[in-house]
Amino acid sequence: MEWNENLIKITDFSTVRKIDRNAVTQYIRRHPELFEGHTVVYRKALYGDDDAIRMLDKKYPLSTSTAVEIVQDPEVHILQKQVIELQEAIIASQKKIQALTEYAAIADARQLLIEEKTKQIDDQKKRMDELEKERDAAKAKSAFSEAECQRLSEQVSDESRRRIAAEEKMNEIKNMGLIQRLFWRG
Repeated sequence: MEWNENLIKITDFSTVRKIDRNAVTQYIRRHPELFEGHTVVYRKALYGDDDAIRMLDKKYPLSTSTAVEIVQDPEVHILQKQVIELQEAIIASQKKIQALTEYAAIADARQLLIEEKTKQIDDQKKRMDELEKERDAAKAKSAFSEAECQRLSEQVSDESRRRIAAEEKMNEIKNMGLIQRLFWRG
């Protein structure tokens, strides 16, 4: 059961009937099968719905000695109006406080969201910095690799020229006669 404005505070019930509040709450605790689903604790106060109040009314009936005496004094009437006005002002203030509390909660949630997004952006910036460093290293490695490729290409060209020259010499030697080969000093 959830709290709503239609619930009656158990302390108010005990005050009207001039019963000790602890006696009423103890009775409720000792009979959970009767009050389960009919009572709720809200802001450290125990509240009951109509069924709970009916069951408590059977246990603690309103005695005739606690009847309210009607007073016709004009000052009392004025004071009652002032009390009602003050209660209405308190209710309005409570509604404003509740609205401001909700706005504060929304603001806190937004602040947390902003902080989370800021952290994500910072993480992404760090990752981008790391990727840029990796890219720069790859470029440097690539530049080194290009230079290395050029050097190796030159070596291959030199070796290729030497091989061609050696093949030409071999062909020359093959084309020589036997005697020329014996006395050749090439």
